Amino acid sequence: EPVRAVAVGANRHICILEAGAGRVRCFGRPLADDVRQPEVPMQQISSGFDFSCGLRADNGRPICWGQADFGVLGAIDTPLRSLDSGVSATCGITLMDNEILCWGEDIAGQLDPPEGEFTQLSVGGYTGCAIDTNNQVRCWGLGRAEDGNQYGQARPPAGEFLSVSVGAAHACAITVEQEIVCWGAGGHEDGDVFPHSGQSAVPR
Repeated sequence: EPVRAVAVGANRHICILEAGAGRVRCFGRPLADDVRQPEVPMQQISSGFDFSCGLRADNGRPICWGQADFGVLGAIDTPLRSLDSGVSATCGITLMDNEILCWGEDIAGQLDPPEGEFTQLSVGGYTGCAIDTNNQVRCWGLGRAEDGNQYGQARPPAGEFLSVSVGAAHACAITVEQEIVCWGAGGHEDGDVFPHSGQSAVPR
């Protein structure tokens, strides 16, 4: 079948979304107590650590499957326009008012997103970032000033942005001038000692 989307998570957890009927198929490392993927048509999927979540095609409500660790399978009962999963949490933008709602395990504040209206979000590791309606990047979770910054992955630069993507300890965004800006671990001045592997050092 033609594939509409693929979601690759940690620990060999991979799912695909078929283009025709919107059926979800998963492969990788199956575990005996996995909650099976839904049989209903889906419109979007995202994978985290041993789990995935998706939006039902008929009403936009999220469903999660895989391992029940971290509480990630307890999805909210609210229609969403998009969602994304990190290690132990999933966040989505609500369909009605464009707010961010999150569920899962709150290890580092990743269940406490900022208030406001947003157009796009990304969750990676224990950090989330989103673009608000003023084209500003706003982040939450691990890497804030309140928790000692870690690698600063939750402290985005100033400016106007079109989209953002968050990794385990860094993030990158596309500016309205269509330039790439990154922050967090792996900047030009960080050297090459794990996790500083040049992932935030955009070519000059």
